Amino acid sequence: MSERFFSDMKGFANFEDACNEKHYHQAPEDWFVVLTDIQGSTKAIQAGRYKDVNMVGAACIAAVVNTCDAIKVPYVFGGDGATFLVPPTTIKSVSRKLLAVQRLAQNMHGLALRVGVIPMKEIIRGGKQFKVAKYIMPTGCSLAMFLGGGASFADELLKQGGFDINEEEKESSADLSGLSCRWQPIKARHPVGQKKLTYKWPTIEALRQSQMVWRQGSSLKNAISHVCMIFLFNTLNRFNLNLGDFNITKYKQEMIINSDYRKLDDMLRMVVDCTKEQAKNIESYLAKIHTKGTIVYGTHYSDTALMTCFVKSTKEDDHIHFIDGSDGGYALAAKQLKQQLSEKYKKTLNIQP
Repeated sequence: MSERFFSDMKGFANFEDACNEKHYHQAPEDWFVVLTDIQGSTKAIQAGRYKDVNMVGAACIAAVVNTCDAIKVPYVFGGDGATFLVPPTTIKSVSRKLLAVQRLAQNMHGLALRVGVIPMKEIIRGGKQFKVAKYIMPTGCSLAMFLGGGASFADELLKQGGFDINEEEKESSADLSGLSCRWQPIKARHPVGQKKLTYKWPTIEALRQSQMVWRQGSSLKNAISHVCMIFLFNTLNRFNLNLGDFNITKYKQEMIINSDYRKLDDMLRMVVDCTKEQAKNIESYLAKIHTKGTIVYGTHYSDTALMTCFVKSTKEDDHIHFIDGSDGGYALAAKQLKQQLSEKYKKTLNIQP
């Protein structure tokens, strides 16, 4: 069945195989590419609001996954938004729920979330392929990878206009259960390491960042539940305690494994923790092959990384943790990438700068 496209897909276990096309499968023709991104995210990030930007981007994933429920939908987190593949049976409900997130992002954070829906047939008509692979982590948790140019082409189509969804069918709220941002920024040493994981106490700042979850439905009830959960988890984490079948040490180990610090969606995205010397060598290598016309790239340097979590349950294969660089991360790295793309097109068309 079309709905089981991603569920039944055979995956690969070594990330090095992410560029091996034998693992990729063309998305079903009747599916839809759903794109979300925050307009003006660079300006918001420069104003120090990168945590809000990340939270809204991850909220889109929570809304879509919770709406589709048992149907496994492939997606890739991009920092200020996400790219999804959605079957026709759920596209209307997904669109309504994302519009609810859109309103929430505007009302709570003053952020303009753009939501676009592009039929796969439009991608094919444009001569592009939208290929999907499944990377399976040691815990059994899986991440989607995209190749073929379809994801990038969908983004171009959205910018050209005509694919933004409207508010014909309003939805009062979206199910964002499982979404949280309860960990302190992770200091440079490793993208996620147990010794660097510090849980947030329910300060005003921590609660403000989590409002997107507990404002859905009964605010007071959910707020109290949220505060109690933070106190409980922080106590377990600080004193290395277990509660019933929940093992805090095992869970943190799974968090490290289930973090998406590397992924592929027509481009390689990575949050790499390295020394200044290593960073210099990486930058030098990228610049060298860029001059040959082989690649375009963008980088951004941060002292810490952000982790936003989506925990359906504490089972090892049912929680994923989105990693981005603080102070802008992927969104600011994209500025350099876009500049190099523009320069490449100018050279291709023999346009003088």
